[in-house]
Amino acid sequence: MLHRVNLVTAILVIALLGLCGPIYAEIVHPVDYHYKSPGYGAGWTSHEDPGYGPPEWRITTPEGNVILHVPNQPRENMTKLFWLQLDFSELPLVLPHPQLTSEPWIQITGGNPTPNQGSLGFTWEWQLNWQPPWEDINFGNAFPWASVTNIEVASRCVPEPGVGILGLAGGLTALGLAQFRRRKKTS
Repeated sequence: MLHRVNLVTAILVIALLGLCGPIYAEIVHPVDYHYKSPGYGAGWTSHEDPGYGPPEWRITTPEGNVILHVPNQPRENMTKLFWLQLDFSELPLVLPHPQLTSEPWIQITGGNPTPNQGSLGFTWEWQLNWQPPWEDINFGNAFPWASVTNIEVASRCVPEPGVGILGLAGGLTALGLAQFRRRKKTS
C-alpha cells in the first residue's frame, strides 16, 4: 500500500510541476536556431543556425505592418517551439502583442507575454504542430521600436508530444507489472 501511495504522490507532484507556468521567461537552451539584433532594421548576430540564414525585416503595404520573416526547413514529425524575446530601455505604455503566422494548415498555440528575468522586457513563446518552411512575426504598424534594445529569435524542434506520452504509459505499465509480479511472489 505504501508503494502505491508513493507512486500516486510522485505522479501528482510531477503533474503539478508541469502545469505551473514559469514566473519569469527565458529562451530554453539548447536551441536549433538563435539570432540576436539590437533593434528594428539592424543586423543580426548568429548564435545557432543550421544553415537557414538570418531573419529578414519586411514591411507590408498598404497597412505598413512590420514583419520579421524567419526561414526554416520543413519537418513534419517534429513539434516546433518558437521564442521571441524583446528588451526595452523603458517599458511601453501599452504592451505590444506580436502575432506569429505561417502556412495556413499550421496550428499555432501560445503567444502570451511573460516578463524577462533581470531586464525590462518580455518573452513570447509559441508551439507549432510541426516545423513549417517559414514563420512570420507581425508586429503591426504602431510598435514602440524606439525603446527596443534587444531582439532575440530562437526555435527548437522536438519530437511530437505523443512519443513522450507513449513512453510514460509504457513506464507506468512496466511499474504496474513489476508490482503485480512482486505481490504474486509474496502470496
